[in-house]
Amino acid sequence: MIRETDTRDKLKKALTILLNEKSLNDISVSELTKEAHINRGTFYLHYDDKMDLVDNLVEEIFEELKEILTSEKVGSKYSYDIIKKVIDYVKDDFDFIYALTMNSYNYINDMLRKFLLALIETLPELKHSIDNHPFLPKDYSTEVFLSLNSGIILHWIRKGGVESTEELANYFYQVSNLKTT
Repeated sequence: MIRETDTRDKLKKALTILLNEKSLNDISVSELTKEAHINRGTFYLHYDDKMDLVDNLVEEIFEELKEILTSEKVGSKYSYDIIKKVIDYVKDDFDFIYALTMNSYNYINDMLRKFLLALIETLPELKHSIDNHPFLPKDYSTEVFLSLNSGIILHWIRKGGVESTEELANYFYQVSNLKTT
């Protein structure tokens, strides 16, 4: 397990470096393994191809974010803390997420929307706010929430994460019509 984690970490670092130089489509498994200082056989022992690697890395991020959602107390006074922890996680893995966002915007946007849908189900006050929007049917208010918040997060990533995670969490709350704690 430790060797597998070491291989994954080396490949993730190599992928981050290469994504800052060229598009994902232009990166070969040979370049990845050379940058990671592992052999191709080791790569193929763990992954089918580079997209399998990317899918695994993104799924790992998604699973860790879901873990944050399910491990925290839920309720209005905890909602801000959950949002803040999620944004802190993104900040901690910022180099990889930034590189992937800049090269695979739609891929990251889809993952982010999937996560935000899970967030709606986790935070009762958010779900209530969306389900009971005064002017929009639920499907429209859900789409507005997803678009606004994915837009804010993606804009923050594209800008290099210059605002603090606290500022971003507050932006999230303000556009979601939630009360700050």
